[in-house]
Amino acid sequence: MSLSDRMQFFKNSAAWKGIGLGVGACFLLLAALALSLPHLLKAKSSANESTGIASSRMLTFVTSGREESFAPQDASSVVHADVPKIIHKAQLDLLVGNCAETQKKIEALAASESGFVESSTLEENSGRISLRVPGARFEAVRGKLRELAIRVRQDSVTAADVSKQYVDREARLRNLRAEEQQFLEVMKKAHSVTDILEVTKSLAEIRGEIESADAEFRHLKDEIDMAEIDINLAAQVSSGVHWAPGSTVKSAWNDLLQSLANFVDFLIWLVVNLPVFALWTVTIFFLLVVCWYVVRKAGRAMRAIFGKKPAASGAAQTAAKT
Repeated sequence: MSLSDRMQFFKNSAAWKGIGLGVGACFLLLAALALSLPHLLKAKSSANESTGIASSRMLTFVTSGREESFAPQDASSVVHADVPKIIHKAQLDLLVGNCAETQKKIEALAASESGFVESSTLEENSGRISLRVPGARFEAVRGKLRELAIRVRQDSVTAADVSKQYVDREARLRNLRAEEQQFLEVMKKAHSVTDILEVTKSLAEIRGEIESADAEFRHLKDEIDMAEIDINLAAQVSSGVHWAPGSTVKSAWNDLLQSLANFVDFLIWLVVNLPVFALWTVTIFFLLVVCWYVVRKAGRAMRAIFGKKPAASGAAQTAAKT
């Protein structure tokens, strides 16, 4: 290109306009990148955090000469329960006419409501019963129990929302089972003894966690499905005079038989221990004889010592008079 052609290019206004438009477009592109860069970095960091748990539990095995790795399914996604999970409990103190009859009615009521009696204690004028009834029938059963009482002394209800615990335990159990399936897939591809032993150990650990998580989840589910009702019964005791001669005679007769039985037991005990009494009698008699002999000897010695002094003093007085 000649010098005149080059000068002609620099004098071309259309060329300079194109260059200016290109430079302006570059500046706009750089400005847009500068504005969007912080948002891109934030999205990348959040993505790294979401995959951090899964990558931390990533497992690697060497099978058939090649390295294979896998991570369990991510259960960190937010899952909500379809309906609120509520644990219902109630405490009833009932004043009734007869505790035994009321207990039978309560047991029949629990059976008719697809529930069951968890525990029951009955005394003469009191009782305690613990029921499990379906959560959907909680209020209805509670109302029927109130109708059995002459007077309701106490009626307290508690409701605990365990929806978050339910979702967390269900997700953990699902994740553990998915991890178990992945271990089983790796087991199929493992050929060396080292790989098989390592996968077997991991399977044993994950199955232990599954059993524990499943037991916790089932217990929580049972508490949600079956509401608990604790009932304290107290019989109404009338203040009138009750005379029951038959019961009195029966009680006296039983006392007489018991006294005779105690007397016969004492005679049997005395006969069995008679040799011991004889031995004690002989021992005491021997001790008394020894004591009597010692006292007698001591008395003679005392008389021999103190009996001569008076005689000597009397002879001295007689000699003095003469």
